[in-house]
Amino acid sequence: MDIPGFLYAGMVAAGGALGYYKAGSIPSLAAGVIFGGALAFGAFQVRIMSCNEAVLKFLQDQNRPYSASDVHGAVKGDFGKPAVQKSLEFLAKKGDIKEKTYGKQKVYCIAQLTGPASAEFRERLLEMDREINEKTARLKELGEQCKSKSKLLGEIQGQVSVSEAIERKLSVEREITDVQQQLKQYEGAVLIEPKKKNEVQENFDKYTSEYKKRKRLCTDMLNAILENYPKTKKQLFDDIGIETDESAGFTPNINTK
Repeated sequence: MDIPGFLYAGMVAAGGALGYYKAGSIPSLAAGVIFGGALAFGAFQVRIMSCNEAVLKFLQDQNRPYSASDVHGAVKGDFGKPAVQKSLEFLAKKGDIKEKTYGKQKVYCIAQLTGPASAEFRERLLEMDREINEKTARLKELGEQCKSKSKLLGEIQGQVSVSEAIERKLSVEREITDVQQQLKQYEGAVLIEPKKKNEVQENFDKYTSEYKKRKRLCTDMLNAILENYPKTKKQLFDDIGIETDESAGFTPNINTK
């Protein structure tokens, strides 16, 4: 808050009283008044400088326009609104901040760089933009390379390694050797003539057909007997001496149905 008039006067009086008390004379009282005034003025100047610094730092940190009321409400330090207003006016005259009037309201913001410093700053920004664009393009390029290499890695992982390929080759060679050994036993065998083969096949089909007919006839007869037979099917077969293919261990390679 600001130093009010009564406080200022009190500090002056205190200084005068102190001087009078020590010297016990009117001249000492005058000297004390001068001393107290200097003390009060010095304290007031220090407080003004502290307020100026606080306001300037706030606007630098925020870097956006504010009204005097907003600055007073947000700035750190126990400063009164008149002190903040004076600091804003002082900083605006000094050129540290800019003052703009919109209707009846004034707003304040930190002064931006102008002149050579501003040109250098803009050039630096352009340089940073160029670096950002270059790094963005490079990042995209590296991303494409990473994607391509990941795809290649997936293809390689799905393929057979050299050691596995060699093992498979040796396994196939062993199988070929075994088959060749099996074929050697047929090298001296006499081939069956097509005519003889057809004759054997015809006889096989003839006997197979006859076998099926006789088996079906026998099965029908046994089923007819079993309709009035008081015992089990197995008992009937034992009584009349019927021998089945299964009991005889006969398994013909034909369809018996």
